[in-house]
Amino acid sequence: MLNHKQCDAFLAVAETGSFEAAAIRLSITASAVTLRVQSLEKSLGHILIVRERPCYVTDAGRSLLNYLQHNRLREQDFLHHLTGQTQSFYRDCK
Repeated sequence: MLNHKQCDAFLAVAETGSFEAAAIRLSITASAVTLRVQSLEKSLGHILIVRERPCYVTDAGRSLLNYLQHNRLREQDFLHHLTGQTQSFYRDCK
């Protein structure tokens, strides 16, 4: 199972291009970002980020990035749908 904090760190690095910028985005230290990404790489058995300036994702990292971004959109859609249903439910009960 994917670890939420590790995935957030990976996404932040992939989207910002640096561990430092990812740390600022997540309000944690750059070393914490590094540890989370390394742990994710170890658990998946693949290098996900090429550590250059700027950082970029490997093929395995691209697959994970696409997966996580897709799930992020699905979650947003679900929450929007759920919120819409909840609001209409309360409106109907008045």
